[in-house]
Amino acid sequence: MLAITAFVVAGSYAQYRVALNVRANTAEIHQVLEYVSAVDKDVLSLAQVAFDELNALRATEARGDSAFTEVWRVTDNAGCGSGTPVKCTLQEDGSYEVLFLTCKHVTYQSTDFLLHNMDESRHLYGAPGQVHPFLDLALIVCYSSDEITVSPIGTAAPMYGDTLTMSGYPACQGPWTSTGMASVHGKASFGVFGGCSGGPVTNSRGEVVGVVEATLGNEFFTITFASFYVTLADAKDWLIAVEILE
Repeated sequence: MLAITAFVVAGSYAQYRVALNVRANTAEIHQVLEYVSAVDKDVLSLAQVAFDELNALRATEARGDSAFTEVWRVTDNAGCGSGTPVKCTLQEDGSYEVLFLTCKHVTYQSTDFLLHNMDESRHLYGAPGQVHPFLDLALIVCYSSDEITVSPIGTAAPMYGDTLTMSGYPACQGPWTSTGMASVHGKASFGVFGGCSGGPVTNSRGEVVGVVEATLGNEFFTITFASFYVTLADAKDWLIAVEILE
């Protein structure tokens, strides 16, 4: 069963924070809806968003597909972010060098990282890699004894109205996924929470076309559905220079 952590935030943000790790049945979500409605009716619609997201995930699971691209949790001494593996290269000693794409602001305060995959079955230690000279993009370098599945990169810029899906780890929980519509360049209507920075933004073909960067709001937990991502079409030359793309 896919797991999702649904975060519901009140209009006053800091006052009400409701989190539920959903693994079994929709009755648990109904309990959250009832609780939130009793606490503050203004946030009932936000709880309903989480409920709708869960139903979408279950529909995907029933088709036998995966709702997530490869998204890993990135932790360091400064906090938590997200990242996706984009290159895995066999080394002479039989190990694999794995490059994770994330945001520069996820990596700039640290010199070492701990990365976990979606089902917590494996972890890797990483170090800072190349950073983009002006975009909020960076690489984390890890080494693995086994080959790691990488995410395909797409460098065609999303068009207005395209369906985009982000994946990440809000508050180090999850993974979480949210689907929305591309609007102006680098902006979409999917939901983003603190901790999702660096997570992949994928198109309908499953290609990573962007990296989650920010959302509008004034607290750690925000649901505004006005989210920003770094478009990889703008970073194509850099991705070639760091040998992610040929």
